[in-house]
Amino acid sequence: MDHFQPASISNVKGSSLGVILVLFILLVIVTRVFFPVSPYCVNGNSNVNSNDPIYGTKGFDLWNEIGDGYTLVFRKTYGLTSPPDSLTISYNNRAHFEVDNLAFRVSTGGALYDINFQGNKIGSLEFTMVNRVGRLYEPNEINNVILTPTPHFIYTRREPLYYGDPWLRIRLGLQPFPRP
Repeated sequence: MDHFQPASISNVKGSSLGVILVLFILLVIVTRVFFPVSPYCVNGNSNVNSNDPIYGTKGFDLWNEIGDGYTLVFRKTYGLTSPPDSLTISYNNRAHFEVDNLAFRVSTGGALYDINFQGNKIGSLEFTMVNRVGRLYEPNEINNVILTPTPHFIYTRREPLYYGDPWLRIRLGLQPFPRP
């Protein structure tokens, strides 16, 4: 009676294959943490240095909560950001921006808007979006907000540490007075 030997393609044992699989899974997790995937395409912005590797984009939102008749009208973007998905933001609506992800570096972009009431310009808004891809415990944020005229408009912003897009909300009202 002949004894058959099982054929083997490789000398890799099961435990070694398991270690390789675990290392691959860790690589995927680390890549997702440092280079989060955006649902938006990388923009063709001419401000991007062609030598800089771009690893997707990070989203930022601008909300118009001023009131009926008030619109935010887009004028321009600067830095590593694409134009918004909506050029005019009516009451209770938003515009979405994308700022490029650069490997382990901070990338910034900004936007400038006119504030109109019933078609007439009454103010302006400028802000900067900061994308800190690959920097743990440093949230992406919206800063350097310049809103005129200041007595009439106020803003709130949110910078989530882990998930979600930072946002900026513009409202009508007076700055709250500090309590004595």
